[in-house]
Amino acid sequence: MVSCYEAGRDGFWLHRFFVSQGVENAVVDSASIEVNRRYRRAKTDRLDVHKLLTMLLRHAAGEKKVWSVVRVPSVVDEDRRQLHRELLTTKRDRARVINRIKGLLAGYGIRMALQGDVETQIEEVRQ
Repeated sequence: MVSCYEAGRDGFWLHRFFVSQGVENAVVDSASIEVNRRYRRAKTDRLDVHKLLTMLLRHAAGEKKVWSVVRVPSVVDEDRRQLHRELLTTKRDRARVINRIKGLLAGYGIRMALQGDVETQIEEVRQ
C-alpha cells in the first residue's frame, strides 16, 4: 500500500502512524504540487487531491522527481516547533484581546495605555 498527503500544520503524526502500519507514505511539499498556470491561483482542495492522486500513481510507477518530499522531523524536533507556534498564537490572541478592549473603551471616549497594573488604571478611569 502506498499513500501520500500534503504537508501542513497538522504535524507528522499521520505519517508516523502509516509507517508503523507498514504503509509506504510520502509527505509532499505543497509547493511541488503541479497547477495549471492558465488558471491563476487555481489551487483548491479538489484540484490538489486530483493532482496528488495522479502524481502518486506516477511515483508508484517509478517516475523520479515527481514531487518534493518533506523531511519528517523527529518527535522531539516537532514538539519544539509546536511550542514556538503556540507561543505565536498566544501572542496574536493577546494583541487581539487588547485591541478589542481598547476599541470598546474608545467607543466610550476613554483612552488607556493598558500597561502594568490595569486594574488600578480601570478604577481611576471616568467617562
